[in-house]
Amino acid sequence: MIIRGHSPAPTNESIQIATAIILKMCKLTANKEIAPIKAHTINDSFPSKDLSFIKKLVNCEIAFNADCYQIDFNNEELVKPLLSHCPEMTNELDKTMIKQLNSYHSTPYSSKAIKIILSIIGSGTVRQQQVANAMLMTPKKLQRKLAKEQTNFSSLLQQAREKLAKTYLQDHQYSVKKTGFLLGYMDETSFTKAFKGWTGETPTDFLHHATEL
Repeated sequence: MIIRGHSPAPTNESIQIATAIILKMCKLTANKEIAPIKAHTINDSFPSKDLSFIKKLVNCEIAFNADCYQIDFNNEELVKPLLSHCPEMTNELDKTMIKQLNSYHSTPYSSKAIKIILSIIGSGTVRQQQVANAMLMTPKKLQRKLAKEQTNFSSLLQQAREKLAKTYLQDHQYSVKKTGFLLGYMDETSFTKAFKGWTGETPTDFLHHATEL
């Protein structure tokens, strides 16, 4: 995987967050650890307070002063079929995530957090620890940052799920049960209860009203 900078160049934080998301998605989609064999960065060094965290994150050799940001993986791992592979689901998630990410505007930390939530929400349960790790901070620090912006992790997770739920249902491509599954709910009852809590109506009622408009 190679990331080349454009103008303006990506910040160190952006690259680190992207790397964390990629590695986390590798683990979630493969149902096992997919460890890189080498990481490259254009930086000549990292602040000492960040270096130990970054080493723990990538768990491999780090090459400095590279021409681009790059993560090397073992080819044998990359060519293996994913146990969770579902082309239809993957394509639909990709389109929806890109649409949501491009249209979402918020304050800095809540914006970064919700983008990460949207990128991993289809892979199962989303925890605050996952998002904090991707943002290179502790859960407590993330909690403080979000509190300053008058929000919290639970609220952002709810916003992400509500947005995606409405999008999936309005597309009329998935049943209520499958929509709930895509958002990480184990059964239709749990999803229906959550959706009614967000909107005041069941997914079925929402679909009916959307069709009338």
